[in-house]
Amino acid sequence: MIDPRPAAPGAWPSPPTGTVLPASPPPRSTDGVSVAALVCSLLGVLGVPAVVLGGIGLSRTAGGRRSGRGLAVAGLVLGGLQVLAGAVALVALALFASGQDAWEESVWPASDEVGGAQDLRTGDCLDEEGSDVLGWDVVVRDCAGEHTAEVLVLVTAQGAAGSPDAFPGDDALQEQADLACTAALAGALDGADATVGAADLVPDWYVPTADGWAAGDRTVDCLVVGLDADGWSVPLTGSLLDGTLASGPATTV
Repeated sequence: MIDPRPAAPGAWPSPPTGTVLPASPPPRSTDGVSVAALVCSLLGVLGVPAVVLGGIGLSRTAGGRRSGRGLAVAGLVLGGLQVLAGAVALVALALFASGQDAWEESVWPASDEVGGAQDLRTGDCLDEEGSDVLGWDVVVRDCAGEHTAEVLVLVTAQGAAGSPDAFPGDDALQEQADLACTAALAGALDGADATVGAADLVPDWYVPTADGWAAGDRTVDCLVVGLDADGWSVPLTGSLLDGTLASGPATTV
């Protein structure tokens, strides 16, 4: 029979002295390369470094040697998506540029020559391609096809008063060109009506720039262009100089 009474004080043996509990393992350090992979991927423009660092981070955190494996995976995935998006964007841009070139070729026939105004000759028919930002190229066309201008005559500009070789200035060149090219158009029309179809024929011109003048360019290119009543350019076909000039609908773009 078990005696229910509590044992007297001191009846239980004392625990053994000198017991040593096992030490807890030291905390694992977070892998710095994995952290760098995630940071690069979050910046949005460092996809390739993120992929490289993510791969290195996976190797360094294998087997639990360091913490941060999830960071390496995240950096690798996000960086890979950025690289893929960049590649898709480059392909799309290349396809767009190719399509733009094809569209331009479908609108305008292949040009005979591309260059600057200093390369023009009397009787050339031409268009301009480019922009105010990127600059303009003069594109020589077959006069039988559509074009926006024809070269009537080339005139030699005069230098500054008292110094023939000095650049006369933009305003003086414009005045010289206005007089010479207006007279050239009147001579080409030879009294005929200055209207062809929907186009009013008006003079236009190219003059040397200051840099071109310093390089020896003295030529004013006198042109004839067609404009409608609202001032829009009207494509021309044929040549005023050989009597085959005609016009098309106004170009508003």
